Amino acid sequence: MRKFLLIIALIISGVGFVNAQDFGSTVTIDYGTHSLKFTVTNVDPAECEVICPTNTPTVNFNVVIPDKVVIEGAEFPVTRIGDNGFKPYGNSNYYSRLKSVSIPNTVTTIGNYAFYDCTGLTGITIPNSVTTIGNYAFNNCSGLLGITIPNSVTSIGSYAFYNVNSILGVTMPNSVETMGDHAFSKCSKLSVVTFEEGSKLTALNSYVFSSTALTSIDIPNSVTSIGSYAFQSCSSLASINIPNSVTSIGSYAFSSCSSLASINIPNSVTSIGSNAFQSCKALTNIEIPNSVTSIGSYAFSSCSSLESFIIPENIT
Repeated sequence: MRKFLLIIALIISGVGFVNAQDFGSTVTIDYGTHSLKFTVTNVDPAECEVICPTNTPTVNFNVVIPDKVVIEGAEFPVTRIGDNGFKPYGNSNYYSRLKSVSIPNTVTTIGNYAFYDCTGLTGITIPNSVTTIGNYAFNNCSGLLGITIPNSVTSIGSYAFYNVNSILGVTMPNSVETMGDHAFSKCSKLSVVTFEEGSKLTALNSYVFSSTALTSIDIPNSVTSIGSYAFQSCSSLASINIPNSVTSIGSYAFSSCSSLASINIPNSVTSIGSNAFQSCKALTNIEIPNSVTSIGSYAFSSCSSLESFIIPENIT
C-alpha cells in the first residue's frame, strides 16, 4: 500500500519522471543534399532550434527550414537558428555550396555566427517574426546579393553584416533599437542607408558604417551619440545630417572621410573626440557651436583645405 501511495505521489509531483521530449532532445532529418538537426530548447512552450551538421556535398543546394518538426512524438515549432548553425568548419566546402535559405515565420532569433563565412550564399529571406540578428550572423557572406531587414527586428549584433561587400543599400526599420559595433563595416559597395521615420535607435556604435561606400546619410533624431570610428574611411561620404539630438561625436568618427566638404555640428553637441575629423581633406569651413565644451586632440588634423575655423571661447 505504501509503495502504491509513493508511486501516486511521484506521478503527481513529477519527481523522477522525465518528459519524452526533454530539453536537449534532438532529431536529424536528411533532405538528400543536406541534413538539418533540430534540438529542443524549451518544453513549455514547445520550441526548438535548427543547425546544419557539417558534411561535404558535391552539388549546390538550397535550404528550406520547416516551421515545425516532430521530436520524440511531439510537435515543436522552429523558433531559433542556432549559434554557429550554418558556419563552416575546417576546409569543408559545405557552405560555399549553400546558395539560399528560406526561414519560416516561426523563427524569432538568428543566432551568433549563424551564417558566418557562408561565401556561396546569394539569397536569404528573413521573415517579420525575427526580432534578433546575432553577432557575426552574416559576417563575410560575400555573395549575398541583398538583404531586407523586416520591421520586427529590434537588435542587430556586432559584426552582423561585416564584409558583406555585395550589399548596395539598406533600409533600417524603425523597430531597430540597437546596432552593435562593426555591424555594416567593410560593406564596400554599401552606398545608401535609409532610416525609417520614427527610429528608436539611440546610438551609432563604433565602426558601425566604417569603410563603406556611403555618399550621404541622414542620422535619425533618436540618436544621441556617434561612436568612435563610426564612419571612418567612408571616402565617398560627401554630406551628412547630424540632428540636434546628438550630444557626442566619438574619436575618429569621421576620420579619412576625404569627400566631406562641409558639416553642420548642431548646438546639442557637447564633446568632439580626438581625431574626429582627421584627414577630412575636402573640409573648407567649420563652426563649433557654443554647446561644445571639449574637443579632443588632433580633432581636425590634416584637414588640408580648411580655410575657416570658428571656435567658442569656452572650449577646453
